[in-house]
Amino acid sequence: MAWKRRALHLSTGSSSNSNSNQLLFGRHGTSISARGKAPAFSTFPNAPPYLLPPWPPRNQPRARRCQPLFFLPCPRCSFSSPSLLPELARSLAAARPAGVSIGLLVTADRTRGGDRSMRMEGGGGGGGGAGVGGCLGLGQGGEAQIKGTHTHGGRYVQYNVYGNLFEVSAKYVPPIRPVGRGAFGIICAAVNAQTREEVAIKKIGNAFDNQIDAKRTLREIKLLRHMNHENVISLKDIIRPPRRENFNDVYIVYELMDTDLHHLLRSNQPLTDDHCQYFVYQLLRGLKYVHSANVLHRDLRPSNLLLNAKCDLKIGDFGLARTTTETDFMMEYVVTRWYRAPELLLNCSEYTQAIDMWSVGCILGEMVTREPLFPGKDYVHQLRLITELVGSPDDTSLGFLRSDNARRYVRSLPQYPKQHFGARFPTMSSGAMDLLERMLVFDPSKRITVDEALCHPYLASLHEINDEPVCPAPFSFDFEHPSLTEEDIKELIWRESLKFNPDPIH
Repeated sequence: MAWKRRALHLSTGSSSNSNSNQLLFGRHGTSISARGKAPAFSTFPNAPPYLLPPWPPRNQPRARRCQPLFFLPCPRCSFSSPSLLPELARSLAAARPAGVSIGLLVTADRTRGGDRSMRMEGGGGGGGGAGVGGCLGLGQGGEAQIKGTHTHGGRYVQYNVYGNLFEVSAKYVPPIRPVGRGAFGIICAAVNAQTREEVAIKKIGNAFDNQIDAKRTLREIKLLRHMNHENVISLKDIIRPPRRENFNDVYIVYELMDTDLHHLLRSNQPLTDDHCQYFVYQLLRGLKYVHSANVLHRDLRPSNLLLNAKCDLKIGDFGLARTTTETDFMMEYVVTRWYRAPELLLNCSEYTQAIDMWSVGCILGEMVTREPLFPGKDYVHQLRLITELVGSPDDTSLGFLRSDNARRYVRSLPQYPKQHFGARFPTMSSGAMDLLERMLVFDPSKRITVDEALCHPYLASLHEINDEPVCPAPFSFDFEHPSLTEEDIKELIWRESLKFNPDPIH
């Protein structure tokens, strides 16, 4: 990025074991003192100098003065060699249906009688992920040993990953390392031999069995290929199926990230106000780009915000995204309930970019409390939790509801005064609290916009309007229409793969 990054430090807390004062990057193998001093390369002299001294001085404009995001080593694996360190975050993983990522934050508790087994967080903050605990079949030295078999004249290599066939182009060289697993299939990390780039490959098995899911896959492929922004996950490849006919699996290749915000928030690593500020700024910066393409994300939640060891944040999972001008998509499931705006809970016939801003507010609050703000058990409970915090809306705040029945229903609910945010968020800075109050507004027409949020004083040290790009062209969903069949979707995905792999020998 043109703007200078903050390097965020997450300490391990107190410990009597001197070894716990040394933290490791999940990807880069760079070591640094837990006290936040200049990087120390004595332990791993070949580590790349991602954080070379001197640190940005405090008087440097817009300098990022925090320290880097760190991952602790797994106490069950050996990392005695610097060459094994990049395997840390990617070999210890959890599944996310978003399809990217994602090595887990791993913590080792050394404070009570030696090393304890690591803690792996599953679930997804209300999402549909499937957590994977423990080390994922690590072989000697911490690497997953999975051998491949060449197929289709050597143009593809097939692997058996926990009983799942994983067939990729031969340009993705072994070792193939599993980093995630879920209902959709499995995610593996690999290296593109042509670009030497580390990537995450998501296999969507039987991708066309369900038409809604197939449309979601096609939608994300087309949308990510359209977008190009530092805070939006990058689509690297659609692996071309060996045969045009009768293929059922889709392999999507993304840039590789280390973890997601959900797992960071469920870890024991402390977060400062600087962390929250930096993460919410990047989220808004990416969302400005998305909204400028006339696209609503519609599923913003911590597990869809991907992070790397340098604390770069990227928005992922665009399978539920839609254009802001559509009026016929309101019946489709959108947004995990806990992050859903009031207008969605009340079945508003039309909604706007404001639904994403509500989700950002929920995420900002969760970064401070480390717990979801509104973990509703159902729609009614969800609305109650919301009104208990932001207050019950008056008649002037219900103009967005066109249905008389909906307005009568809201009026029939128990009435709550607005809670003082300082009591609910006692550790939150005043700037963050003011921004949060402007995001969590019941009436979407009065909710802060992404451009207004970026100009908020809380983000003044980061905001630079000339370095917050917009999408040069709006995205079109013209490819979607009700008559789209399974074969139509399959053909469209095939054509998408050709745009990445036009070589006729395939």
